[in-house]
Amino acid sequence: MAAILMSVAANVAGKVAGYLVDPIVRPLGYLFNYRSNLDELAKQVERLGNARERLQHDVDEANRQGDDIENDVRDWLTRTEEIIRRARVLIEDENAENTSCLCLNLKLAYQRGRQAKELSGDIGKLQEENKFDRVAFPRPPQRIWSARLRDCKALESRTSILNEIMEALRNGGIRMIGVWGMGGVGKTTLANQVAEKAEEDKLFEKVVMAKISQIPNVTNIQEDIAGILGLKFGQEGELARAHRLRQSLNNHKTVLVILDDIWEELRLEKIGIPYGDAHRGCKVLLTSRSRGVLSGQMGTEKIFHVRHLHEEEAWSLFKETAGDPVDELKSIAIQVARECAGLPIAIVTVAKALKFQSNYMWSNALLALQRSAAMKIDGVPDKAYACLKFSYDYLEGDEVKLLFLLCGMLGYGDISMDQLLKYGIGLDLFEDVFTDVTSLEQTRNKLLALVKILKDSSLLLDAEDRNLLGVGGPGVFLGDNYENRFVRMHDVVGDVARAIAAKDPHRFVVIKEARGLEAWQKKEFRNFRRISLQCRDPRELPERLTPFLKRRNY
Repeated sequence: MAAILMSVAANVAGKVAGYLVDPIVRPLGYLFNYRSNLDELAKQVERLGNARERLQHDVDEANRQGDDIENDVRDWLTRTEEIIRRARVLIEDENAENTSCLCLNLKLAYQRGRQAKELSGDIGKLQEENKFDRVAFPRPPQRIWSARLRDCKALESRTSILNEIMEALRNGGIRMIGVWGMGGVGKTTLANQVAEKAEEDKLFEKVVMAKISQIPNVTNIQEDIAGILGLKFGQEGELARAHRLRQSLNNHKTVLVILDDIWEELRLEKIGIPYGDAHRGCKVLLTSRSRGVLSGQMGTEKIFHVRHLHEEEAWSLFKETAGDPVDELKSIAIQVARECAGLPIAIVTVAKALKFQSNYMWSNALLALQRSAAMKIDGVPDKAYACLKFSYDYLEGDEVKLLFLLCGMLGYGDISMDQLLKYGIGLDLFEDVFTDVTSLEQTRNKLLALVKILKDSSLLLDAEDRNLLGVGGPGVFLGDNYENRFVRMHDVVGDVARAIAAKDPHRFVVIKEARGLEAWQKKEFRNFRRISLQCRDPRELPERLTPFLKRRNY
């Protein structure tokens, strides 16, 4: 019993001594060890700064990829920045003092020794927290249609068609809807408005959209839809991608799939769209220049015809685009607007070409449009060709005209700016600035300047899917600025560009399928100066041509 009492007494005495001694010893430790505490703090700050810099590199890369940074990572970086700042102020103050004087200032030595010890402890805790599973996460897919509608307020006559389409989408008995009309009449704009309206009204859990074009590329279509769904593909083949896409779409009870600009029958199951009994909640909206493709080949249950703008609305759009000078020469401007035949793409390009031009230029433009020779292009109205050819003719300088034609040669969908730069150099488009590798920066700037001229004329557009969704990696020559990675040419503008390029003095031709090479030996093909072969697989090329291309590193 006595032993127990002695043990308890010793314990109590030890604790009492600790309570009495620690408050005395600890301040003395701060005082006598203040120099070593500050030295240790300097080492801790350096290690924390290095750790913060490494993490910041990961954050910077995530920002370049368009990802969102995790909140705990942001918080850690903010706290480390603040504690490093405080520590450095303390260290700098110490270095600025006269050390011999500081030794005599016991109060200041105590304060700094204590601050250094506490800051070192806080830094150690922050180092322990620096164990993040991931720095960032992919940003939720953005709505790609909203940005496309910024210039559409004048097209109010489409409101009635839009309302009818929305009513059809609400009808449980209608599963596939078609929208058809001539090229340049506004089908894509209407499809974008349907997507936005369906999302705003919450008619579907998910709305996805893809551009098809005259030469459908299943891989690109799958990537466009996957990008909106937030689905990432690896190295899978076409069938595996279709399977994963189908599974992802099936996870949504209701889905609207919009496929813009189809030219021929499209097998939805090949893409991975679970239509029909495979997904009773999936509806499909198709746009095309051909009613027959929609009703005959695709079997749409409801079709809407998009017609030209009526004269009053066409004039309103023309006046809004051309600006105030129109009022000074209204009679001529109205006639010029009429020559655009109610086609939005023609109205916008002609109005921009004549904006700020003198009266005689307007008169000359009217005469040129009235006398323009017809050019038969499948699905393109004669007036559209005349107006776009006029806008091309009004471009100032051969360089920008040749770049326009080059875009037509390359463009079915988004056009890589890197490709434009490489082909432009190869075709001596920039021969006045590109003399050697050291002038590459000047050549890039020249390309960006020419592209801006074409965009300002509405002959080129901002890329839609890749620009907004961040698809693809940084450009080799133009960097990771999305605006400098891709551009897009309206399908009608592309058709006109290729028609112009095929004539003298350019003699360019685009062969859209390998089977077009069956006429390779014909005289007219041998007369072309440049030929663009747009085949899906090099194995489709004739055997006698493939070795030639390989030898030339094409």
